[in-house]
Amino acid sequence: MWLPWLIDVAGDIALGFFLATALMGPAKPAMPASEQPTHIAMSGSPTVSDTSGGQVKIVAKITAGNRCMVPHVYVGERGPFTMMADSGAPDPWFTEADLPKLGIKKSSLDFHEMKGEGPVAWVTLPEVRIGNFVARNIDAAITKRHDPDFPLLGMSVLKQGHVEVAGDTCTLTFPRNATQLAARIKPGRPQ
Repeated sequence: MWLPWLIDVAGDIALGFFLATALMGPAKPAMPASEQPTHIAMSGSPTVSDTSGGQVKIVAKITAGNRCMVPHVYVGERGPFTMMADSGAPDPWFTEADLPKLGIKKSSLDFHEMKGEGPVAWVTLPEVRIGNFVARNIDAAITKRHDPDFPLLGMSVLKQGHVEVAGDTCTLTFPRNATQLAARIKPGRPQ
């Protein structure tokens, strides 16, 4: 009574395995431990220094979460913020929880639904400062979501400098007094 059913199920499993192998190829061996990336928890605070060449250099250990943290970021005279360098974010991102530290009143914001992000309001930050590096007129997003865990330092700031990852260390180098063009209209930002 159960035997025909078991044979049918076993045949289905064998056929599924055969099709998966034919379509995806044989299983790949695991990467040897010696070649696997290592993630080291941040040991000590990142350092920010102004070099004699007129540059600002931030050196930080990559965290266990694979994050490059940038300390001592000021928005105007407000801060300091510890922000995560995020090459996937076009602009800096903050959450509603950051509003008091930014000196922005929630009632002054106009939130609009942004696909995949939820309600987002756009603001223009007069300046973002790290050491003697200053980026001006930077668009930034304020999200109602509770993530990310840290404010994000997006590409509108990062592209004004140089980011290098070597081993377990990330190094960001910025020129002094960089300037960003006037704010642009962002997707989801009302015109």
